[in-house]
Order: sequence, then structure tokens, then C-alpha cells
Amino acid sequence: LFLSSYSQDIHYSQFDASPLTLNPALTGVMDLNFRVSNNYKNQWSSIAAPYSTLSFAYDMNILKNRGKSTYLGVGLAAFNDKAGKSQLTNTQINLSVAATQILNDHNTLSVGLQGGYAQKSINLSQLTWDNQFNGNNFDPTLPTRELSYSGKKNYVDVSAGGLWNFQGGDNLKLSSGVAYFHANKPDKSFNNNVKEQLQPKMVLHQRTEIKLRHSDNFPDRYIVPKILYMKQGAHQELFLGAFIKMVVQTASRYTNWRNEVTMDLGAFYRKGDAVIAATSFDYGNIRMGISYDINISKLKTASTYNGGIEFSLIYTGIFSTE
Repeated sequence: LFLSSYSQDIHYSQFDASPLTLNPALTGVMDLNFRVSNNYKNQWSSIAAPYSTLSFAYDMNILKNRGKSTYLGVGLAAFNDKAGKSQLTNTQINLSVAATQILNDHNTLSVGLQGGYAQKSINLSQLTWDNQFNGNNFDPTLPTRELSYSGKKNYVDVSAGGLWNFQGGDNLKLSSGVAYFHANKPDKSFNNNVKEQLQPKMVLHQRTEIKLRHSDNFPDRYIVPKILYMKQGAHQELFLGAFIKMVVQTASRYTNWRNEVTMDLGAFYRKGDAVIAATSFDYGNIRMGISYDINISKLKTASTYNGGIEFSLIYTGIFSTE
């Protein structure tokens, strides 16, 4: 049985557009030298107070392309997640470090560590309780008779991951990763008298890029299957999807006068929860993406199939040699 969990971790449909929240081993793993990532998601606004997530990340590689078989990656990421009427908010800053070993012309292995500092907060004054029903109507002046809770909780978070990349020229690219988040099981309870650990989350992800048969009448095209599986406590989540990547404009060969332009178009299925339509557009070093979750679970009765919209923006660059 697969269930979707929105309560413990941030939740992006464009998961590979937020590399530092997907796998610490992705830190610094890119063709160029640095990467700036921005992501935003808004969901469930049709049935409740909106659930919104915003994140920002910067990562770069060190000692790459200097004749060495190993290079390092470092990154800093921050996100803010606000959920529901209680304004349950999770703000976290993570520092990531990764090492990549070049095995040969086609294969690399990466391992990464991530440490973060998180603060969770909640506004219980916005909630109503059954003890505040006086028999005829709701009376907010009545005591809730609930346990005393702190409005904030701070904790340290530790995660790790591994990654294998294969590049067979322009015809085939593979990327497979595994990550283990919340390895230290931090206490996230708002009640100082009750310990409630944040359960570790296992993440498995796979991306394949296969070049289709070339034709002089059509631009280069690729099929890009993607898989994501996550397990946290009793909750599991499975994404299955495939995209068509098309080269709309090739880059000029000897000058920077013309940038390469590509477009991706495809969809994901999040098992038991949603169908996700997504597209992205690459212009040179800039990548822009947009997706929309179409809810198909039992919640569709209330949501009328409305899920959430999501945006991503990534810029990659090279350090100046001047």
C-alpha cells in the first residue's frame, strides 16, 4: 500500500529540480562550476489554508577539471514550509559536502553528507477543539483542555547519500542515487514532556536519458524516464514518469552568439494520489520549470481534482578565469 505524506518533509513534484533536498551526494555534481536553485510550490488552496513551500540553494564544485580524479562539492540550502490553518511552519538551513570519484571516462561515484539546523513552529490559536463546543455552538472562550505545547521547536538534522553517474557519450546517460535523511532521528515534539522523533527517510531515485534515432528532418530528441521512491516511517511514496526532451536550437559551435535551447514535456504518476503534468525550458545556462498536480485520490471529492502548482528556476555557471 502506498500513501502520500505531506506532514513531515517538504514535497516537490519536480524533485530533480531541487537537488540538495533530493540527495546530499548531488552537491557540486554538474557540468559547470556552480548552481543556484529556486523552487516554489502551492497546494490544497481549494480546500484549506494553502500549503506552501519555498526553497533556495547554492552549490559548487572545487578542484574539478584540474587533472584530478577526485573533486569536492559544497552547498548551502534553505527552505520554508507552511502548512494548513495551524500555520505549521518548518524553516531549515542545511550545509552539504560531497566527494566525487571519477572512475573512468564513463563512470563517477559520489558520496555526500548534510547537516542542518531546523526550527518548527505552530499557531494553536487558529485551531478549534471539541471541548470548546458547549452543546449548542462553538464557544472560543471555553478551555481546550489540551496539553500545554511550546510554539517552537529547534533541532539538528543529519543526512547522507550516494550517487552513481554513467555517461555513454550523447546517446545514453544514467543517474542512480540513494539517500538517508534524518539519520539522527531528531526530537520534533512541541511538548517538552513527550519525545517524538522525526523518522528517517529513505530515498531512491533514477534518471535515464536515451537519445532517439536521429533524423535530418527533426531536431535531436531524447526520452527521459524518471523514478522516485521514498519511505518514511509507515508512509511510502512512488513517482513514475517519462519526458520527451527536444533540442529546439543548437548552440553555435565556436562562439557564444547562440545558446542551446531545449524543451522537456512529460508527466508523473504519484501512486494513489496524483497525476502531474510538467514542462521545462532550457536556454543556455538557465532552466525554468512548471508543473501541476491533478489530484486523483479520494480527496478529489473535496479538491475537485485541484492539487498544486509548482515552479522551479535553476542557473548554472562557470567561474571566471580572469
